[in-house]
Amino acid sequence: MRRRRRAKESLRRRDSPRPVKVNVRLGIKSATAAAVLALIAAPALAQPAATAVVPTPFLDVVQAALAVSPSAGIPARERAVAALDLETARTRASALGTLDAAATATLHQPGIARDLGPSISAQYAILDGGLRAAEAAIARIEGRQANQDERIAALAVFSEVGSAYDSLWLAQQDVRIVRDLKAQVDRDLTTLRKAFRVGIVGEIDVDRAAAQSQAETTVLLQAQSDERLQRAVLNVLLNRAAASPLVALPNLGLTPPPFGAAEEAIEVAVVANPQAVRDQLAVASAQAAVDVQRAARRPMLTLASTVSYDFLSPNLATTAAGVTAVGAGAYRLGAQLGIGFSVNLFDLGVTRRAIARAQLERSIAYLTLGQERQSLATQAASSFYTWQQSGVNLQSAEAQQRLDARVLSISRRAHAVGATSYFEVVSDEQALFNAEVATVAAQEAQSSALLVLEQVTATLPIEQTLQAAGISPYSNP
Repeated sequence: MRRRRRAKESLRRRDSPRPVKVNVRLGIKSATAAAVLALIAAPALAQPAATAVVPTPFLDVVQAALAVSPSAGIPARERAVAALDLETARTRASALGTLDAAATATLHQPGIARDLGPSISAQYAILDGGLRAAEAAIARIEGRQANQDERIAALAVFSEVGSAYDSLWLAQQDVRIVRDLKAQVDRDLTTLRKAFRVGIVGEIDVDRAAAQSQAETTVLLQAQSDERLQRAVLNVLLNRAAASPLVALPNLGLTPPPFGAAEEAIEVAVVANPQAVRDQLAVASAQAAVDVQRAARRPMLTLASTVSYDFLSPNLATTAAGVTAVGAGAYRLGAQLGIGFSVNLFDLGVTRRAIARAQLERSIAYLTLGQERQSLATQAASSFYTWQQSGVNLQSAEAQQRLDARVLSISRRAHAVGATSYFEVVSDEQALFNAEVATVAAQEAQSSALLVLEQVTATLPIEQTLQAAGISPYSNP
């Protein structure tokens, strides 16, 4: 904002040279005066045309910025983490429970296995106090929060790029306006020098015009420097060379939202803004965290079963003849089925304090949601009225520009017949240039106000731009 004020103040400095009152009227009926009038009315010399650069639409710039923005890439990784956590939680909450396999061996003598057999056991919690369901809910909410984080990051890129884009357009318009004004001042200086040589104007008039030309040269250099700076800022956001050519369009190409009153903007903002949605999900996650802690105080009922197949190795025995021999082995198939019941009766208040802590965090989440909604309501109302007023300011500036253009046209016609002085024409030209500066500033202010309003109400084309940038939207689990 400070930079823009400096640019506008530098443009307003054009008002400093005041019309110089001279004793000689340029409407004198003489051949010399007629020649001067012809010089003044002569068209400007053609300027060499610069290489044209095709303007880049705002949404294309945002799309390119999102594709290379680290802040937009982080939520994509967070979505992947949330998807893995959700899959784990769903697996734990499935009806399969747990399934274990084991094999045991017991040695009776060196090299001889006494008992050998595999076993399979399965366990499923019939009642778990809602623990697994709460854990699955938390994982699912984290996935949705990651989705909102992506939209929040996209809105931040929209805002940053939009501000830089508007600043670049304003700087480029400043360069154009100052260049046109300097060209006019230089033409006037050339005319005055010719008039001075024939004795129509004094040397002081030529000196003042030369001083004004030098002042406009300084302003033009400052405007060109600011344009290079704004272009570098936007190119950095696009991960391009700072001096890369880039031309902005006069508006962001956004469709104004159909809000007829501030209340409509507020209603949309508190519901659709991704930060409000994320805070609402945080409340649900805090409630699920309370359920996780409460599950520790609820009874748990577990169904367990085990199936084993044991091979009992043969025993060593001594025959009647006194010879050691191996006896016959045996096989055994076993199965067990049982139900376990457990309940937390006393743990020195650990669970109670954990539940109280989770409830406090839930209360904080509720307050944070209310605080965010209140802030969004204030921002929505402010941005709506600012955008509405910017339209009025633009209409006023355009009307003033049309009026000044009409006055200048009348002044030139009067000057052509000798009814007014040259410096009065210069004064009217100055007024028209100032009106053009005001119109450009009003256009930029309206564009910025619309961007802020659509950012707060989340009516920007976020999903379409994310898809175009190659960032796949996260499907809610």
